[in-house]
Amino acid sequence: MNTLIIFKKIFCCLLLITIVACGGGGSTDKSDPIIADLDGDGIADDVDPDIDGDGADNEDDLDPRDPDVIAPLLSTLTFVDDNFSGCINNAYPDPADDVLINVVTALDCHDADINSIEGVENLVFLREFKIYNNGLSDISWLSELERLTLLFIGNAEAMEVSNIVDISVLSSLSELTELRISNTTLNDMSALSALAKLDILYLIKNEFSDVTPLASLPELTQAYLNNNKISDVSSLANIPNLNRLELAHNELINTNSFSSFSGLSFLHLGHNQITDLSGLSNLTSLSILSLKDNLVTDISQLSALINLILIDLSDNQINSVSTILSWAELPSVLILTSNPIPCLDDQALITRAGSQGSEYQDATTTCI
Repeated sequence: MNTLIIFKKIFCCLLLITIVACGGGGSTDKSDPIIADLDGDGIADDVDPDIDGDGADNEDDLDPRDPDVIAPLLSTLTFVDDNFSGCINNAYPDPADDVLINVVTALDCHDADINSIEGVENLVFLREFKIYNNGLSDISWLSELERLTLLFIGNAEAMEVSNIVDISVLSSLSELTELRISNTTLNDMSALSALAKLDILYLIKNEFSDVTPLASLPELTQAYLNNNKISDVSSLANIPNLNRLELAHNELINTNSFSSFSGLSFLHLGHNQITDLSGLSNLTSLSILSLKDNLVTDISQLSALINLILIDLSDNQINSVSTILSWAELPSVLILTSNPIPCLDDQALITRAGSQGSEYQDATTTCI
């Protein structure tokens, strides 16, 4: 009997030791979580700038999880246009066998007599691309350049009209922050509505009339829309960060839709057919305003714009400047040339500008 009791006690002790050694049956398991570390450098993959340890940062690595792949050699790529190929070689003149495409991040190929950019789709690390003033018609090759942040296409205003007629490919370039398209016959900007990170936009000398697609660009701060066919900009009123807007040489006849553009500091409305300035009275943040070459006669709506440092009212039909004379301080630059204002008021402004240190371009030759 005693032997059996002793055996049972020994068995219970061994069982207890086994349970403790195994972590109490799982109820107090404190084993370390498994951390992914592909290259074994002690840095977790989710914070490791070089996951596969091949010496190339993840953003410059075609396959960040394969240590045997970084990027193809530039010499392995083919470009159908010799002038485009020459531009690339000039920009990256190191021996071709030593150049990986991950170093090709910027190209300036303007005015290079390039007619095709076929092959550029393989330069997937490209972030800045200037290809204006060339003979391009097809830009669909840009579709794979998902890292692009800056793109200049089209032709300068003084050159022949660009052959580019389709910009739908731009909707896939979601990283773009600056875009310039100039001197084309384009009239549809719907592809731009997908560019949510766009900050600066130049659409100069085209045939755009509908600017509604720009309303979905929350980061847009500067829009240069000169020389188009725009008559209505009401859809842009709720772009939260827009502070500079240029609409010279368009088809505006009034400024009624501008009443909600309270964040603007720079507004260029020159060379339109504007007769009525209603809507501008709320733009008290404006520092620069151009209404040059319109059909304005009454500027009383500008009475509250006391923060202006430059105002250009030249080449209008303004016959009274009592609003300007009521301001305690004149803008640093005041331009009233070619307006039929009273000569006495013109002289009064000359005197005040002289005493306040302002630059006044007077209406002496047209005053009455």
